[in-house]
Amino acid sequence: MNRIPKGCKNIGAELAEAMERCRASFLSIFASYGYRPFWPSGLQLLETALDKLSPYLKRRIIPLSSPHGEPCCLRTDITLGVVAYCAAHHPPHERPLRISYADRLFRIPSSPNYDIEGYQLGAELIGWEGRGADVEIISLLLEFLEKLGLRGYRLVLGDANVIATALEGVPTPVSEELLSCLQGGNYSAYYATLKKEAIDGDRRKLLQALPNLKGAKNVIDEASVLFGSFEPLASLKSIADSLEELGYGSISFFDLGLVRELGYYSGPVFDVFLEGVGVPIGGGGRYDRLLAQYGVLGQAVGFALNLERLASALSRSDFDAVPKLLLWCGPSSPSDAVALARHLVSLDIGVEMSWHSDASIALDLARQRGLSWWCDASTRIVKSTKDQAALSLDEWLLEVRQ
Repeated sequence: MNRIPKGCKNIGAELAEAMERCRASFLSIFASYGYRPFWPSGLQLLETALDKLSPYLKRRIIPLSSPHGEPCCLRTDITLGVVAYCAAHHPPHERPLRISYADRLFRIPSSPNYDIEGYQLGAELIGWEGRGADVEIISLLLEFLEKLGLRGYRLVLGDANVIATALEGVPTPVSEELLSCLQGGNYSAYYATLKKEAIDGDRRKLLQALPNLKGAKNVIDEASVLFGSFEPLASLKSIADSLEELGYGSISFFDLGLVRELGYYSGPVFDVFLEGVGVPIGGGGRYDRLLAQYGVLGQAVGFALNLERLASALSRSDFDAVPKLLLWCGPSSPSDAVALARHLVSLDIGVEMSWHSDASIALDLARQRGLSWWCDASTRIVKSTKDQAALSLDEWLLEVRQ
């Protein structure tokens, strides 16, 4: 019986290919802007995770003991590893630090999802001071999605400080209940809590409006009237203006009731949505408080994307831009065939080699792979897998590389 544990998975074929393309593109784009790759430990000390993770993630820890007898958990959150590494290995004068990663996470499933394993892409900008970093990391994320060829994605932004300001003076148990309702999207419970609690008139009016303060950039101006000040919204407005100037205004939306992982984020936050996908494919924001817990002064911003969900949204055509053919090597010497394959790859032609002695079997394989062309390495004749139309290899290269 071929079984794997419930909640785990092996991924291959087209989805694995799409995930690898996303991973390679992501790391390459961020490397171009100075983000260095990071490979986190598969185990995390349980005491560290319990001390520093958000309450939401603490409930999803998978504990175990290491072979050395240390209480640990499977890697629950990569950002913890990034910040711990930066604090231990990079003195203050080396900051800010730019980190990117692509790796697995292991968490107790949260209904209706049964997955224990997850695949994550992410980037962190750690230890900076001043303006600009939020816009930098968000714009690079959007550049990555754009270069993947995705359409219909959108960015939804909020700010943890805006919500904190709205809840000033509200008793802690009540504010925690309201935050939990916002995070879970349980608006009926949110309004029921407001109705039963004794909250002053202006504060009640603001909290009553908060879940509906969402939409285009003008919602920020609308909110400033309710807050009686523009100050709590200044960071969000600055990011909104910059994204608009960069050409991202049409895909940027605002939700002033957006809550991400209570107790974790401490400033602007954001979610990323794809067309036709009802849940975010990822998101992030400012997490200065976590940085301070590791003794690092300054600001931090980062995000993570669900790699599997992202790759699943790509159509086959999105990652078939490189021309591919099956190279039939049966009648050729291995050295000649490999040399030809290397030459084609150097021209950005994807190649799969077939060593079968029967040309018809090689042709069937090309069709199974969904390839439109196959080439006889000995004659250098390229044929269509549909109608057997033939071209010399040189003619075919001229045609596909135009």
